[in-house]
Amino acid sequence: MAQTLVTVSPEELAELVRKAVRDELTQSPPKPGKSYLDANEIATHYGISRSTVQNWISEEDCPHIMRGKVLRFELAAVEAWFRGREPGLRRVK
Repeated sequence: MAQTLVTVSPEELAELVRKAVRDELTQSPPKPGKSYLDANEIATHYGISRSTVQNWISEEDCPHIMRGKVLRFELAAVEAWFRGREPGLRRVK
């Protein structure tokens, strides 16, 4: 796997750290004990967009529960799936 080296100035690094901290503070983590989340909560939990969550479902078989039009995710199942997935690989249809 090739590595890419990026050089940033101290000011750029400080701004990147401030942005990361600001982003982390604005995200609301799932409530303790809440095991079923909606797509927005999963997106916030992983710091991704809702469309990425939809791609995970359609292209990577992310575990989910669909009852009519209600979409839910069991956090423990998604975390286990996420740890075992191979990013960049997509299911061939």
